[in-house]
Amino acid sequence: MEKHTFTQLSESDIRQLIRDELQVVIQHLKGQSINALPKRLNFSDGCKYAGFSESHGYKLTSQKLIPHFKQGKKIYFDRELLDQWLLSNRVATIEEMTEETDKKLRKNKGKK
Repeated sequence: MEKHTFTQLSESDIRQLIRDELQVVIQHLKGQSINALPKRLNFSDGCKYAGFSESHGYKLTSQKLIPHFKQGKKIYFDRELLDQWLLSNRVATIEEMTEETDKKLRKNKGKK
């Protein structure tokens, strides 16, 4: 790639250069997987990964509501345990609740 100063390039050339660079970055990010993250996360990274604030993280860990590890005063998370915890409180869809209710009604109807 030739080196130019921005004053030598037209606006459309600058836009094309930016598009090209963004495409390189996008392709790089697409190539990264979640497994590229470390297995153990420090407290701050664990909170960011889980999507809650650090103050909420302190509340969850102090009340022992979330799986975590302590080494002295430092708190750590295991990424796999954090994933399991995040997915542990699944909410049923209306369709699933309707099916479950129908099953219970049919079962109870057969007992009478």
